[in-house]
Amino acid sequence: MKLGENVLVTGASGGVGLPAIESAKAAGANVIAITRSEAKRAALVEAGVNHVVVAESGHDFSSDVRALTEDEGVDIVVDTVGSRVFQPSFRSLATGGRYLVIGQLAREDVSINLARIIFKASAIFGVTSARRDQLEDTVRLVSAGKLHSRVAAVLPLAEAAHAHALVEAGDVVGRIVLQP
Repeated sequence: MKLGENVLVTGASGGVGLPAIESAKAAGANVIAITRSEAKRAALVEAGVNHVVVAESGHDFSSDVRALTEDEGVDIVVDTVGSRVFQPSFRSLATGGRYLVIGQLAREDVSINLARIIFKASAIFGVTSARRDQLEDTVRLVSAGKLHSRVAAVLPLAEAAHAHALVEAGDVVGRIVLQP
């Protein structure tokens, strides 16, 4: 990520989305957050996003994103949701852009004509873990107060099903911690 790049974060108010926003802001990016809930706007603005796009499930938000980037699209998509937002997220990607797949919340396949990847000269990356130097950078950002852990609730392990329902409904900003 480089200073001034446009970054799109899906599932922006979640436990991965919020740190992705803060990391992008720390790198000097212009961040666009996608959320399903207007009620989460304030938390996203507090996290540092430049723009919030509220898009109900199934809505094609790519025209909103393109309008915010003067029709250029974003340099990086940080996709914490997966298949349900893949098509509008990929349409939001600029030529030469990078698509980071970090989450896949539904058991759905994605279909894409490979020519779309070629014509955009884009790259799609699956992100699973971090190198030691990346973890050290993260610790430095936390120590400097640039990254924050957001815990929406701490629930007993016996309420795991309830915690899952809250997350799936999109009613949470940050993470839910289950306590044994």
